[in-house]
Amino acid sequence: MFKAATKGDFREFLDTTEDQHSENSEEDSDLSEVEWDDIGADMSDSILEEPSLKVKPVSSVDGDVTSWMFPAEFCQSSIDGRNGSNACSVISLAVAHTFLTIDIPLPLGNHLPLHWTKLLYLCMRLGNALYDNARQSLPHRYLNAAEGAQLFCSYAPVKVGQPHPIRVKDQHPSSTIEEQLRTLVGQKKRCAALFIYDDKTVAFLVRQNGTIIVIDSHSHPPYGAAIIVANSLTGLFVSCFQKVAALNDSTFGNFTIVEI
Repeated sequence: MFKAATKGDFREFLDTTEDQHSENSEEDSDLSEVEWDDIGADMSDSILEEPSLKVKPVSSVDGDVTSWMFPAEFCQSSIDGRNGSNACSVISLAVAHTFLTIDIPLPLGNHLPLHWTKLLYLCMRLGNALYDNARQSLPHRYLNAAEGAQLFCSYAPVKVGQPHPIRVKDQHPSSTIEEQLRTLVGQKKRCAALFIYDDKTVAFLVRQNGTIIVIDSHSHPPYGAAIIVANSLTGLFVSCFQKVAALNDSTFGNFTIVEI
């Protein structure tokens, strides 16, 4: 297991050597400000040779919504030869924490910057490591947001709000995924939230310019993990997420805000 899974600054998870600037980025990236210690060389060189980072996700575009589906072996339960994982809440918190801490280059069109593959890969490894190390003291089920945060806080500080039950369609707008995401978009700052449904946790990420991202580390046969990005929140984005997640209109899940 790489050293940063057990010590060091969480920001050290992302490689700073790749060019992270793009013409339409609304703000300068701060990845170059990361302070490196003894794992710096490993992250900038050997991490790029990891077989898991050579995967090429399949992209699809529907309007302004782009989805990337990774190969079957690139998911929380199969990464690096694993056979199973219940760490999705911890993995999603790692994703949210990194997103709120570091400005990562946005995908352009159907091109997914390597930073996002590395983000997902390293967060899956970290989440699995934290879960495995504490396995004996954990309930034999998936963790809710509060339980995941308690475990993740042994590594880096994170706070989660009260869970709010929502679903795709509901007679009360405030109880829908789209309306809760719209509230985050309206804050015009980087925001993150967990959505837990059917014992699965995914991370919703919102940029200050309204770009919205969902990162799902689970397997989606015949594919693995998934990343969905839209320039703005629309019903089409929710529909694309619903399709990837195989989520019924009436299935409730808990929506929880993440802060650092």
